[in-house]
Amino acid sequence: MRRALWIAGLLWLGCSSSSESRQTPAAASAGQPAPPAPPPSADASTPVAAAPPAIDPDAPCTADADCAFNNPCDPERCVAAASVPHSPGCKESREPTGTCVCFEKRCSLKPGPKHPVVSVDTDCTYAEGCALDRAAGTCKPGRDDDFRPERSIGPRCDCDSHVPQRCHFSWLDPIACTSVDDCWVDPSPFSHPIKRPRSKKGKKFRPCKDGEVAPACAEGRCTTIAYGC
Repeated sequence: MRRALWIAGLLWLGCSSSSESRQTPAAASAGQPAPPAPPPSADASTPVAAAPPAIDPDAPCTADADCAFNNPCDPERCVAAASVPHSPGCKESREPTGTCVCFEKRCSLKPGPKHPVVSVDTDCTYAEGCALDRAAGTCKPGRDDDFRPERSIGPRCDCDSHVPQRCHFSWLDPIACTSVDDCWVDPSPFSHPIKRPRSKKGKKFRPCKDGEVAPACAEGRCTTIAYGC
């Protein structure tokens, strides 16, 4: 009997120590601060502000105010004003050689007195022609992809008729007229309409005798008519 009581006492002590050992970690953790919660995961459904779309420098214009130089410190090309980034200022700058205007819904450089007429010192030919870059106000030998059915006003390129032949950039302002009697043609450095001089008043232009390009008046402004002489 004593032996049975002694074994029962040992079993009771073993169970008691096991229970205390199981409760000790829980009690210890209760006295420590709780671990930080994990950061909330990004919600894929949360809208993200999109960057504003880039403005096309060659975007169409409706007024001169829609156009500006691409670089205020180094004015070379006329582009859409909205595409020009804000400039904090210029340490050095140069004066523009022209002004930016809206012509035929496209920003174009209208030359001033100091704008270079010849921008590329390379020979040109009538067959190849000259390519116009209206944004920069320049011309260079090559095919002109800027086709304009009416070349009597605005920017244009022409190949010299004398040696050395160079591409010339020019700008023709419209000349108001009521009839062909208000218009004439200047063949130099290329055929273009002018206001009829006093010496030509009453004179009738004879195609192929007075020249291959005759004066004309259309839609209230002077223009020209080319003849295949």
